[in-house]
Amino acid sequence: MSIFTESIWPSISSHTWKYRKRDRPVDAILWHCTRGGQGYDGETETNATVNWFKSPNNVVNSSEYEPYAGMSHVVIGPTRIIEAIPIDDYIPAWSSWPSDLHAISVEVAQSNNGQAIEPETIANCVRFAQWAADTYRVPLDRVYPSTDTQWAGMAGHEDTKQGIAQGKSDPGDEFWIPFLAALGGNEMADPRLDAVVAALTGFKGDDPNAMTILNDWNKNGNSLLAGYTSEQAKLAIHMSNHPGSTAVTEHKHQAGGVIQ
Repeated sequence: MSIFTESIWPSISSHTWKYRKRDRPVDAILWHCTRGGQGYDGETETNATVNWFKSPNNVVNSSEYEPYAGMSHVVIGPTRIIEAIPIDDYIPAWSSWPSDLHAISVEVAQSNNGQAIEPETIANCVRFAQWAADTYRVPLDRVYPSTDTQWAGMAGHEDTKQGIAQGKSDPGDEFWIPFLAALGGNEMADPRLDAVVAALTGFKGDDPNAMTILNDWNKNGNSLLAGYTSEQAKLAIHMSNHPGSTAVTEHKHQAGGVIQ
């Protein structure tokens, strides 16, 4: 059964500059955020992205390269998982080269950097990731590629060498924290930490609204506790998704920082 609620491929297929033939098997998911910058809700942002993907104006003409466009395989919003380019046959030209050669490129509806991603969108991302794992055997671990040509698992555009070189920030913590928590089937690794987050923000620890509040407080320098809690939340989720990891054992420090 297909995971897609709809396909816009018929509107894109004649725009041959937007895709290339696939010649490598799928072994990864490359996560992006749409970032149209208009402050839209997820559904409106999804519609805007679909319209841009379908538009003949989405083209970059270059004297150095063949024409290309900003594209991805999939667009995910709060109510839809949309096929833009067929995964089995083609790759987008381009979303993040050369990761596009072997990854499924996914755009997640988020209009602005730092904006909370709706829980329904996160839930659809989890559904898609699980489908990709079943269909293509993609490992559902977040990885940090040392080379863009050869990596397996899940990475953000912010994690690729190409993305780092261009200063990309997507998908960011507003995606990773609730997504990995939901994918792992837990709200927070430590219920005590969840209680602290709820006391500080009024939201449960896996709620993207909570993480937005914590991150904003920390960026503004208003709350050391909020910043610490935010980092501990990331650590807890990382450890829950990497069972071999261990916490630092309890220890004491002597003068000069020597560990007893």
